[in-house]
Amino acid sequence: MKKTVAILFGGCSSEYDVSLVSATSVIKNIKKDKYNLLMIGITRDGDFYLYNGDVNNIEKDEWLNEKDAKRITISTNRSDHGIIVLETNEIIQIDVAFPVLHGQNGEDGRLQGLLELAGIKYVGCDMTSSAICMDKYLAHEIVSSNGYLSPISYLFNEKDSYEMIENKICNLHFPLFVKPLKAGSSFGITKIKTISELKEALKDKVVDVKVSNRLKSHPVCLVSDQGVSFEMEKVLNAMPDGQDVKAGRILEINPNHDIFKAIQNVYQNNADKINDYASLLFDQALLIEGLSIEDPVAFSNKICELMIELNK
Repeated sequence: MKKTVAILFGGCSSEYDVSLVSATSVIKNIKKDKYNLLMIGITRDGDFYLYNGDVNNIEKDEWLNEKDAKRITISTNRSDHGIIVLETNEIIQIDVAFPVLHGQNGEDGRLQGLLELAGIKYVGCDMTSSAICMDKYLAHEIVSSNGYLSPISYLFNEKDSYEMIENKICNLHFPLFVKPLKAGSSFGITKIKTISELKEALKDKVVDVKVSNRLKSHPVCLVSDQGVSFEMEKVLNAMPDGQDVKAGRILEINPNHDIFKAIQNVYQNNADKINDYASLLFDQALLIEGLSIEDPVAFSNKICELMIELNK
């Protein structure tokens, strides 16, 4: 008698798309003559669906539709050992779950804990080890405390100043690698080579350059240095007596943005370009805040030059 295997894909995670690719490969290669297959898709919002459509639509993220996907929930009644189809209340038993999920809510012990509560066997690490391994700093500490060699690592958050971080890592050698504390292996890792160069190049324009934990889609932004706000700067400078007021500027950068990876590649071949790129990023941040830039023509020319460089 064939075992029923549930393949879980998608997930409420930044690595949703990676999971779709991985799960498609697993589904295509699992031996159908040995196993009955259930495909369970989890949306970015965390809703569970039983999917009965074309496997190729999973990788293309076209799996969620009224015809092929039915809303389900995992039954927490251990005697059910399976899922409940919400539309019909049908219980479908599962012999083993195979989570092909990446990152948060898939590899961090949360799903594993749910499956253990439901009495469903599953592939992979258990709840505790999954939670520990997802917390990169905790995993390093446990490994190191048990006598195993591991790279030196430090934990920082959005409250830590650039100076504090700089002082803490002074015993390390560049390049450094920055990674979100709790994300899968394919997400967010960044090789840091240009932060200090950016800070040096913009020392006459900004108070500080910091790595941002807030930016998602934008490469840069400006924040005021707890003095005069940018809005106040614009108001005071527009007054009849013409006050020359300038807010202290801190440039926050998003090192995970593709533009920084592209700039790093160019910078490795031409270190002299860093000043041009630093100025370009600063001008972009000014425009985002509705502030004027010093030389719009130079800004436009630098964008054109960068586009040419990146397409070589």
